[in-house]
Amino acid sequence: MTDEYVHIFRESPIGLLLFESVYTSTENVNWICRDANPSACQMLNIDVPGGLSIDAFFPFDVVEALLSKEPITTDFFLPDSMKWLTLNRVQHESKMILTVADVTAQKQLVNTNERTLKLYQALSNSLSDNEIFIFDKDYNIILTEGSPRYIRFSDEENFVGKNLNDLIDSGKFSFLKSHINEIFNQDKRNDFEHEIEGSFYTTSLYSAGNRETEANNLTGVLLIKDVTALNRKQRELELLNKRIDRSNQELENFAYVASHDLHAPLRKIQSFGKLLADRYAEVLTGQGKIYLERILVSAQRMERLLDDLLSYSRATRNTEELIPTDLGQILHEVLSDHNLTDHPNIKLDIPSDLPVIPAIPSQMRQLFQNLLDNACKFVRVDIPPIIQLRYYKIQAPAMPELELLPDTDYCMLEFEDNGIGFDQENAERIFNIFQRLHGLSEYQGSGIGLAICKKVVDNHRGGIKARGEKGVGAIFTVVLPFA
Repeated sequence: MTDEYVHIFRESPIGLLLFESVYTSTENVNWICRDANPSACQMLNIDVPGGLSIDAFFPFDVVEALLSKEPITTDFFLPDSMKWLTLNRVQHESKMILTVADVTAQKQLVNTNERTLKLYQALSNSLSDNEIFIFDKDYNIILTEGSPRYIRFSDEENFVGKNLNDLIDSGKFSFLKSHINEIFNQDKRNDFEHEIEGSFYTTSLYSAGNRETEANNLTGVLLIKDVTALNRKQRELELLNKRIDRSNQELENFAYVASHDLHAPLRKIQSFGKLLADRYAEVLTGQGKIYLERILVSAQRMERLLDDLLSYSRATRNTEELIPTDLGQILHEVLSDHNLTDHPNIKLDIPSDLPVIPAIPSQMRQLFQNLLDNACKFVRVDIPPIIQLRYYKIQAPAMPELELLPDTDYCMLEFEDNGIGFDQENAERIFNIFQRLHGLSEYQGSGIGLAICKKVVDNHRGGIKARGEKGVGAIFTVVLPFA
């Protein structure tokens, strides 16, 4: 080659390699490198190319492609240098020239564009009510989600190729500019909510790609959503909740005052009724005595109802602090005070290892008392009554239906009896205040006991549920947190 051609060969940014075919001792053809310019040596990471066989330069599958009969252009990846190269072959008889070009940047751009397109399509499908802008490291918009709704650039609707900073520079979203200019320096997603001209918008900014390995191919995403209607609904809901809370508070106050203040006139009815029975029994006729007895029975029933209503109101108006409470001690006290003379054959199966939990002792006493009363009341007459209490330590996932706090240990207590049971369809209804499944002529009670149990459990951030089968029995499950 002349000096001019040698100079062009040496200085070319494209890698150039000259090969010549030679026959080996086994009469096989081998291609030996006779020369290579610096660009080729740098791309292929070879210091002294002359005299090396072609398979010293390229992977086996690339060599196979190069030595095929057809003209060849092939791409391949060098993992050591993390480069993509493309090869072209020109051959004449025993001579062959290979050109080598570094196409890493183009490959990364294609991969980035493909990833961006997939990201955009996923965003468009899942966030159809958002306006989406995807932009490159220079803030030029690559893709947008259809026609603009919140941001406009003059009267144009096609924003691709426009610069995002120019787009928002003078508009109502200009507050985003400082955040957009920092997006490629942060790893986290930034979310904002602003009121603009009477409307509320949420905006989200984040970048896709690794700044250390893909600094030239980073992609930014801007999401904008009008949440005016949603905010209005949220405010309406908050107002409605406040009204409900106020109404509930008024009802609780009424229940407390009514149950407290009605005791005085009730006591007078009972006192005068007893005086009539004691002093004027001889004057009363047989029918008069029946009427008087009904008055006293009704007054006694009203007294029990007011007592239960007052207990419910006190549980609702809870202001006491939780303290370490020995559930075993509480249960022992309840059993000591409980009147079991109506059921002399009752069998109690009680564990001896009940835990200590943070609780309000008086409310735990009320809870155990009511559940024990309930089991003793609804017994069957054909078999001896049995009440079993079981204790387990669980975590929230074990009882998903109770919506417990995650990552929290709970004490689970099961109260099981072999009484008359109930239909499972009534399992939630029985915890409502004044709800009864039986008439007063069958079983005494106010219909408040289980409602008090639920209120107590709610006060302790726990849960309660019931399972029943008519004619077989019932199981009441109480779950209370250890902390």
